[in-house]
Amino acid sequence: MRVGIVGAGVAGLALANHLRRKGIEAEIFEKTSRLEPIGAGFTIQPTGLQVLEQIVNTESILATAALVDQSRMMDVYGNPLAVDVMESLSSGAKSYSIYRGDVHDALLKNLDDGGAVKTSMKATKVDSDKSSARIQFEDGTERCFDLVVGADGIRSITRSFVSPEAELNQSHGAAIRTLVRRHSDDIGFHNFRAWMGRGKVVLAYPVKSGEFLNLACYVEELPQSDSSWSCPVDPGWLRTQFRDWDCTLTDLLGRATNCFSWSLADVEGLGNWHRERVVLIGDAAHAMVPYLGQGANQALADCHELANVLGQVVDRRKTLVEAIEHFTRVRKPHVTQMQKLSRRAGHVFKSDFDGNKERKNREIKALLKEVAAVQGRKV
Repeated sequence: MRVGIVGAGVAGLALANHLRRKGIEAEIFEKTSRLEPIGAGFTIQPTGLQVLEQIVNTESILATAALVDQSRMMDVYGNPLAVDVMESLSSGAKSYSIYRGDVHDALLKNLDDGGAVKTSMKATKVDSDKSSARIQFEDGTERCFDLVVGADGIRSITRSFVSPEAELNQSHGAAIRTLVRRHSDDIGFHNFRAWMGRGKVVLAYPVKSGEFLNLACYVEELPQSDSSWSCPVDPGWLRTQFRDWDCTLTDLLGRATNCFSWSLADVEGLGNWHRERVVLIGDAAHAMVPYLGQGANQALADCHELANVLGQVVDRRKTLVEAIEHFTRVRKPHVTQMQKLSRRAGHVFKSDFDGNKERKNREIKALLKEVAAVQGRKV
């Protein structure tokens, strides 16, 4: 079986690693000339960590990660809310705040012996029939495969073939991210913190062996009218948005020197994840807003499930069509629910409920109970 993967992010690299364990070689095509992870940090939750443990030496990754043993949820003034979101999402297991580049490097390390990753290969079109799938590139070349997997993110070229009616919902505002160096007086800052209210959310957690803190500020709009997907943001403007918030947060923002924004969007109207011999995974299939930290974790779960069923094709227990349909049938309902809950989390976290803190606690707890139900566990 010949598999072509569009996109060399965490999803594409993880899938290639899983396929190699099944005896399936894959080629990954990346449009950029250099393999650099997008984004700074994310929380790796038990679902994602279990997938990573099967394909890479997680000791090297976790050596520079920080255990998120508790989360502290606060209002804009730093007053605590009576809920531990990370404990609930982790269901009693361990979660880590992790630098995306460390995961990226670990996944690449297993693939650097065979030239599996091709850079400067921008896919412009993907199509398929019943006998093969094809990727066309900007340089005019074309490659044929038994299966093409779209791991090319929220602005997926692959998705335009699989589900051309799908639309991005870009009404969720923007994320402004920055890394700030951790000071000696931050020694107690070892866990996950969030400030929320007034239509905004800020997350903060340590990365890179605790040397830095990753800050993610979710706002409704940016000062400039730049339509770019990602662009630099003036740290001074960011500080003004939170100038009368908790002094711990304003101190952290005072250290920010380089800030970049990303549009927050998710995918609507995706009727299916596959068409003929093309299938989508990760953000290409189910981009979601980040308020439950599920994006990378759900993408890793996709990779595990898809590799398993493709292994059954190699073993002649399933046809390729049966495998793709099985993958979609197992993963799509679960992730669709998680998308909806992530949207709801954004609304609940940003809302002040007219200053009624007890109501906000109830709303968050009810939300987390629904997340637990989707994950198949009790609370």
